[in-house]
Amino acid sequence: MTGFTDDDFLNGLVKLRQPKKGYRAGSDALLLAASLPAINGKVLEVGAGVATPSICYLARLAGGFKPHITAIEKYDNVAELAQYNVQQNNFEAQIDILNVDIFDKAASHEEHGLMADSFDHIFSNPPFFDPAKGKTSHDDYKALAHSIKQDDLQLWLIFMVRLLKNKAFMSIIYPMEHLYTVLKILENRVGDLRIRPIFSKYNAPATRFLLQAKKGSRAPLKMLPDLVLRHDDGKVTDFAERVFRHGEAIEM
Repeated sequence: MTGFTDDDFLNGLVKLRQPKKGYRAGSDALLLAASLPAINGKVLEVGAGVATPSICYLARLAGGFKPHITAIEKYDNVAELAQYNVQQNNFEAQIDILNVDIFDKAASHEEHGLMADSFDHIFSNPPFFDPAKGKTSHDDYKALAHSIKQDDLQLWLIFMVRLLKNKAFMSIIYPMEHLYTVLKILENRVGDLRIRPIFSKYNAPATRFLLQAKKGSRAPLKMLPDLVLRHDDGKVTDFAERVFRHGEAIEM
């Protein structure tokens, strides 16, 4: 991974360094950050990348909320960028970057403080492309960050549920085409699921969904009103403008 750019988010409130080529923070990270509840306590991000969701989440919080985030990132060089971004945005006291592969059976999650039933909220933008559909270069972080098998997605989501406290919520953003798979994995593991479909524009199929779910609940699923990012002429909607530039929260 060579070359970086320094980019502004949330109308300049957040400044992030990220790879010039490959996986770069986009609307998914900002939508996820906007959907997270304002809480205190211990929060976990799984698959942090350069820490965009964690930093944007803290930057938009107000009213005295100061959660402490542990952000897990598998790749060493990306974790280093995440640590740099945490320091540049003055969140060293609230975000710890943890360079850990959650699929590494040789690593002890507990020795890194990743204990079962210990987090007040857990969030993630999990990888979603199956590497069987195309070649993945070990030098291509974009492909690596987006590559996952269905069995690994199950392990990823179960890992999140296991570390979540009882009666606490988890949040993800994911492609709409995989909604059924996600619901089957989470079945009988969480309840009170709240889903918001996300449309790239009007009169087009939904491309993503935001999901929040509660461990230890049997409350029924709720399908919330959809969110649209652009008008048919390509102009950003007022909703997207408020979220992407001004850090408005998305109610879940």
